[in-house]
Amino acid sequence: MNLTQAKRLLKLADYLAAHREPGEGEEGVGFDMNIVFSSDHDLLELKQSEWRQRHPCGSAACVIGHAGLMPEFQKLGLVANGAGPGGGAGEIALNGNAMSLPEAGQMFFGLSQDEGCDLFLDGFDMTAAQKAIQIRVLVRNHHPDLFPLAKKGPRS
Repeated sequence: MNLTQAKRLLKLADYLAAHREPGEGEEGVGFDMNIVFSSDHDLLELKQSEWRQRHPCGSAACVIGHAGLMPEFQKLGLVANGAGPGGGAGEIALNGNAMSLPEAGQMFFGLSQDEGCDLFLDGFDMTAAQKAIQIRVLVRNHHPDLFPLAKKGPRS
C-alpha cells in the first residue's frame, strides 16, 4: 500500500465513521456487511429483503460498496454498479472492469489478498464505525507516520 492508497483508505474510514443509517422515510444507503457479492442471487435477494424489513430505505451496501458510491473514488474509477439481478447485491467495477469485491479493493487500495478479504468479506456483524476502526488500524500498520503522537507540552 503506497501513501496515496493509504490516504484513500483513511478517507473511506472517515466516510464510514460519519455514516448514519437512513431513518423512516429517509433516502440513503444503509451499511450491512451481510450484503456481499455472490453468485447465489436468491440468497442475496433474501439478505436485501431482510435488511429492507429492518431499514425502510430499501438498500444497503458493504464496505467496498460504500467506497464505490463515494464521488471522489468514482472519479478514480471505483464504481458500485447498483443492484444486481433480482435486486440483490450489486457489483463493483474498477476502471470499467467488473470484478470481485476483494479484488477491486486490493487493487484500488493496494492491499494484500488477506487484507482485502479481511476488510471486504469478513466481519458480518460489524458496524460502519467498527469497520472504520479496522481500516485505521490497517493503515497505521503500513504507514505509522500518518498517525503522529500528540506532542507533549511543558508540564506545569
